[in-house]
Amino acid sequence: MKPRHVFVAGASILPASYRQSVQFYDEINWLTGKAWSDRSAISDQGVPMLSAHITSFFNLIRAQLEETSRGVASIHHFHNVQCGIENILCLLEYNNDVVEKADRLSCRASSYITRHGLISSKINDGDVSEDADRLRAAHEALAGFCFAVEHSKPNSRVGTLGLA
Repeated sequence: MKPRHVFVAGASILPASYRQSVQFYDEINWLTGKAWSDRSAISDQGVPMLSAHITSFFNLIRAQLEETSRGVASIHHFHNVQCGIENILCLLEYNNDVVEKADRLSCRASSYITRHGLISSKINDGDVSEDADRLRAAHEALAGFCFAVEHSKPNSRVGTLGLA
Protein backbone atom coordinates (compact mmCIF):
# COMPACT_ATOMS: atom_id res chain seq x y z
CA MET A 1 0.00 0.00 0.00
CA LYS A 2 1.31 3.40 -0.91
CA PRO A 3 0.69 6.41 1.29
CA ARG A 4 -1.41 9.23 -0.06
CA HIS A 5 -1.37 12.85 0.86
CA VAL A 6 -4.88 14.14 1.43
CA PHE A 7 -5.72 17.79 1.74
CA VAL A 8 -8.96 18.63 3.49
CA ALA A 9 -10.54 20.74 0.78
CA GLY A 10 -12.31 23.82 2.04
CA ALA A 11 -12.29 22.69 5.67
CA SER A 12 -10.84 25.69 7.42
CA ILE A 13 -12.29 24.43 10.69
CA LEU A 14 -9.35 22.10 11.18
CA PRO A 15 -6.06 23.39 12.59
CA ALA A 16 -3.52 24.32 9.91
CA SER A 17 -1.12 21.62 11.09
CA TYR A 18 -3.87 19.03 10.58
CA ARG A 19 -4.81 20.36 7.14
CA GLN A 20 -1.30 20.47 5.76
CA SER A 21 -0.32 17.12 4.37
CA VAL A 22 -1.74 14.22 6.26
CA GLN A 23 -0.64 10.73 5.27
CA PHE A 24 -3.20 7.95 4.85
CA TYR A 25 -3.20 4.52 3.27
CA ASP A 26 -5.27 3.39 0.30
CA GLU A 27 -7.88 1.26 2.01
CA ILE A 28 -8.88 1.95 5.57
CA ASN A 29 -11.52 0.43 7.81
CA TRP A 30 -13.39 3.45 9.17
CA LEU A 31 -14.13 1.66 12.42
CA THR A 32 -10.58 0.74 13.35
CA GLY A 33 -8.53 3.07 11.18
CA LYS A 34 -6.48 0.05 10.04
CA ALA A 35 -5.77 -0.92 6.47
CA TRP A 36 -7.88 -3.63 4.89
CA SER A 37 -5.87 -5.90 2.65
CA ASP A 38 -8.85 -8.04 1.64
CA ARG A 39 -10.87 -5.12 0.33
CA SER A 40 -8.94 -4.71 -2.92
CA ALA A 41 -11.86 -6.04 -4.95
CA ILE A 42 -13.83 -2.80 -4.51
CA SER A 43 -14.90 -1.52 -7.89
CA ASP A 44 -15.49 2.11 -6.90
CA GLN A 45 -12.09 3.79 -7.08
CA GLY A 46 -13.41 6.78 -5.07
CA VAL A 47 -13.94 4.73 -1.92
CA PRO A 48 -10.28 4.68 -0.79
CA MET A 49 -9.96 8.47 -1.06
CA LEU A 50 -13.32 9.02 0.63
CA SER A 51 -12.41 6.45 3.25
CA ALA A 52 -9.15 8.24 4.02
CA HIS A 53 -10.91 11.59 4.17
CA ILE A 54 -13.57 10.34 6.57
CA THR A 55 -10.96 8.47 8.61
CA SER A 56 -9.15 11.76 9.18
CA PHE A 57 -12.30 13.16 10.78
CA PHE A 58 -12.77 10.04 12.90
CA ASN A 59 -9.16 10.40 14.03
CA LEU A 60 -9.84 14.03 14.95
CA ILE A 61 -12.85 13.02 17.07
CA ARG A 62 -10.94 10.18 18.72
CA ALA A 63 -8.02 12.50 19.46
CA GLN A 64 -10.28 15.00 21.21
CA LEU A 65 -11.65 12.30 23.52
CA GLU A 66 -8.15 10.95 24.21
CA GLU A 67 -6.67 14.36 24.92
CA THR A 68 -9.48 15.05 27.37
CA SER A 69 -8.93 11.69 29.07
CA ARG A 70 -5.22 12.51 29.48
CA GLY A 71 -6.11 15.77 31.21
CA VAL A 72 -5.44 18.14 28.33
CA ALA A 73 -8.07 20.80 28.91
CA SER A 74 -9.31 22.83 25.96
CA ILE A 75 -12.50 24.69 25.29
CA HIS A 76 -12.11 23.58 21.67
CA HIS A 77 -12.36 19.80 22.18
CA PHE A 78 -16.13 19.58 21.90
CA HIS A 79 -16.18 22.07 19.03
CA ASN A 80 -13.67 19.90 17.17
CA VAL A 81 -15.81 16.81 17.77
CA GLN A 82 -18.83 18.66 16.36
CA CYS A 83 -16.83 19.80 13.33
CA GLY A 84 -15.62 16.25 12.68
CA ILE A 85 -19.18 14.91 12.84
CA GLU A 86 -20.53 17.65 10.56
CA ASN A 87 -17.75 17.16 8.01
CA ILE A 88 -18.52 13.46 7.85
CA LEU A 89 -22.26 14.05 7.52
CA CYS A 90 -21.64 16.53 4.68
CA LEU A 91 -20.15 13.71 2.60
CA LEU A 92 -23.04 11.25 3.01
CA GLU A 93 -26.55 10.86 1.69
CA TYR A 94 -29.10 11.66 4.36
CA ASN A 95 -29.81 8.61 6.49
CA ASN A 96 -31.84 8.62 9.73
CA ASP A 97 -29.60 5.98 11.33
CA VAL A 98 -26.43 7.97 10.66
CA VAL A 99 -28.03 11.17 11.98
CA GLU A 100 -29.24 9.36 15.10
CA LYS A 101 -25.77 7.91 15.72
CA ALA A 102 -24.19 11.33 15.11
CA ASP A 103 -26.55 12.90 17.66
CA ARG A 104 -25.76 10.18 20.18
CA LEU A 105 -22.01 10.71 19.68
CA SER A 106 -22.43 14.45 20.06
CA CYS A 107 -24.36 14.05 23.33
CA ARG A 108 -21.96 11.48 24.77
CA ALA A 109 -18.86 13.47 23.78
CA SER A 110 -20.36 16.64 25.23
CA SER A 111 -21.22 14.89 28.47
CA TYR A 112 -17.73 13.44 28.80
CA ILE A 113 -15.72 16.49 27.76
CA THR A 114 -17.65 19.05 29.82
CA ARG A 115 -17.94 16.93 32.96
CA HIS A 116 -14.36 15.65 32.83
CA GLY A 117 -13.08 19.18 33.29
CA LEU A 118 -15.46 19.80 36.18
CA ILE A 119 -14.52 16.70 38.16
CA SER A 120 -10.77 16.84 37.59
CA SER A 121 -10.51 19.52 40.27
CA LYS A 122 -12.42 17.52 42.91
CA ILE A 123 -11.65 13.85 42.36
CA ASN A 124 -13.15 11.07 44.44
CA ASP A 125 -13.78 7.39 43.67
CA GLY A 126 -17.37 7.93 42.55
CA ASP A 127 -16.38 10.73 40.19
CA VAL A 128 -13.59 8.65 38.63
CA SER A 129 -15.97 5.75 38.04
CA GLU A 130 -18.63 8.01 36.50
CA ASP A 131 -15.99 9.70 34.34
CA ALA A 132 -14.78 6.32 33.05
CA ASP A 133 -18.38 5.36 32.29
CA ARG A 134 -18.88 8.58 30.31
CA LEU A 135 -15.66 7.98 28.36
CA ARG A 136 -16.73 4.41 27.60
CA ALA A 137 -20.15 5.67 26.46
CA ALA A 138 -18.46 8.23 24.18
CA HIS A 139 -16.25 5.54 22.62
CA GLU A 140 -19.27 3.25 22.15
CA ALA A 141 -21.16 6.11 20.49
CA LEU A 142 -18.15 6.74 18.24
CA ALA A 143 -18.06 3.06 17.25
CA GLY A 144 -21.80 3.15 16.52
CA PHE A 145 -21.39 6.26 14.38
CA CYS A 146 -18.45 4.68 12.53
CA PHE A 147 -20.51 1.58 11.81
CA ALA A 148 -23.45 3.64 10.53
CA VAL A 149 -21.15 5.74 8.33
CA GLU A 150 -19.45 2.65 6.94
CA HIS A 151 -22.86 1.35 5.83
CA SER A 152 -24.01 4.60 4.25
CA LYS A 153 -23.67 6.01 0.75
CA PRO A 154 -21.61 9.01 -0.34
CA ASN A 155 -23.53 12.00 -1.67
CA SER A 156 -22.93 14.11 -4.78
CA ARG A 157 -20.63 16.48 -2.87
CA VAL A 158 -17.99 13.72 -2.82
CA GLY A 159 -17.55 14.05 -6.58
CA THR A 160 -17.51 17.85 -6.39
CA LEU A 161 -14.66 17.71 -3.87
CA GLY A 162 -12.74 15.26 -6.04
CA LEU A 163 -13.02 12.39 -3.58
CA ALA A 164 -14.70 10.04 -6.05
